[in-house]
Amino acid sequence: MMVREKFIEILAGKRAALFDFDGVIADSEYYHFISYQEVFQRRYGHEIDPDEYWLYWSSRGEGIPGEVRRHGLEGIDPTVIKEEKDILYYDHCCSGRIRLFNGALDLMKAAEARGLKTAIASNSLQEWIEAIFEANKTTYRPPFVIGKTTEMLPKPAPDIFLAAAREVEEEPEDCVVFEDAEKGLEAARAAGMQCIVIRNPLNKGIEFPGADLVVPSHQELLSFFRGLEAGPDSQGVAS
Repeated sequence: MMVREKFIEILAGKRAALFDFDGVIADSEYYHFISYQEVFQRRYGHEIDPDEYWLYWSSRGEGIPGEVRRHGLEGIDPTVIKEEKDILYYDHCCSGRIRLFNGALDLMKAAEARGLKTAIASNSLQEWIEAIFEANKTTYRPPFVIGKTTEMLPKPAPDIFLAAAREVEEEPEDCVVFEDAEKGLEAARAAGMQCIVIRNPLNKGIEFPGADLVVPSHQELLSFFRGLEAGPDSQGVAS
């Protein structure tokens, strides 16, 4: 089946579209990386390999424990690292250095135009997401923004996607997820949702065998949305 036809099949009957943020809407993963890198270097003299970071941190979600295990590090305080990293990263969020992917907001608007409820469902804190939107001076804001809280386990747990489904008042099986990472794909599947993975410069070498569809770019996915005729009768997209 061709990619576009598979996209149409996945959207048939769906009522909501849930978008990851880092790597899907915002080109922000590099700034997570350099924030962690600064803390590791300053406190422990340890360099994080960027290729390892994209795979094991960004995509698989192994985080600090994975780095400690892979490199046999000792005397690491994950809580201190995380707290200091978050301070550095929030500064990047507010600075305007983190840009939105070209066409990312158009994707959300195109989904809304096809009758889908839309939400951001992210491991990032809501204040980070809001700061990035503010710094980018966007006039558009997603109707719902669900960020990680202390009450929810992060992806690959399904908590964030299930919370987003509750927020948009739809059943999980009526939601489609747009992701860029293995941890997000795993979370979507655990939540009982179909998942479309969008390629970006950092995940181009990663395989996603469990994805319902992998599309090569934001622009191609946007062209699929724009190619749909309006209304629920044409391709089965809920109004």
